[in-house]
Amino acid sequence: MTLLTGDVVTYFERAGGQAGVSIEAAPRSGEAPIFRTRTDSDGFSVIPSDAEPYLASGAIDPELFDVKELVHQGLTDAKTGKLPVIVSYGKGTPADVVTHQADAFPASDRTQTLPTLNAAAVKVRRAEAGAFWRALVGQGSDPQTFNGGVKLRLDRRVKVNLDESTAQIGAPEAWRAGLDGSGVTVAVLDTGIDAAHPDLAGRIAGSRNFTTDPDTTDGYGHGTHVASIIAGSGAASAGKYRGVASG
Repeated sequence: MTLLTGDVVTYFERAGGQAGVSIEAAPRSGEAPIFRTRTDSDGFSVIPSDAEPYLASGAIDPELFDVKELVHQGLTDAKTGKLPVIVSYGKGTPADVVTHQADAFPASDRTQTLPTLNAAAVKVRRAEAGAFWRALVGQGSDPQTFNGGVKLRLDRRVKVNLDESTAQIGAPEAWRAGLDGSGVTVAVLDTGIDAAHPDLAGRIAGSRNFTTDPDTTDGYGHGTHVASIIAGSGAASAGKYRGVASG
């Protein structure tokens, strides 16, 4: 995989779980970097010496150099030619400024501005990652103030598990007390619904389309997800992902 610095790392695991890497350093205008590897129970990091000060200051997310995590996230060169990052700016930075500055980075594509975070979602083209890195760090930017307060984070893929959240809010205790929402009708105003989903079979009393779409089919998945959190039967998971008020 190509790292943010443009260096190419091949990560491998031998029989018995022992991990290792081979490294092809990207060209630098100055001194060639020294690469340090760091392992723990969850990760295997490859850190070029010219990136270390920015990781130490907190300006750059260490996960961007954790090659084991990048493999786990499916962010290898073979699977995607772009590395997703969140570029954040100082508190109070206007959205138009965030957009302009994020668009100015070479070798990358801004996919979305995130005004409430003073940030932008950006995908770095891995074949040109060295150009992005040079623009990011400039001519030896101070790691403490790093390019005017810019911070870079891995735009991680996340997964929500309903079996944890229902327990966190005490839903199982409510169920045991006979409180499961029976007799209550709930309206879900969202992206539509997958009426064929097993968790929602026979539970939809009615529907109405307030959009210009041709029907109430859920093309995004969000409305189905929300409806199942509220009233899903858990049928598709043998009860594991039962909704909060499944009655």
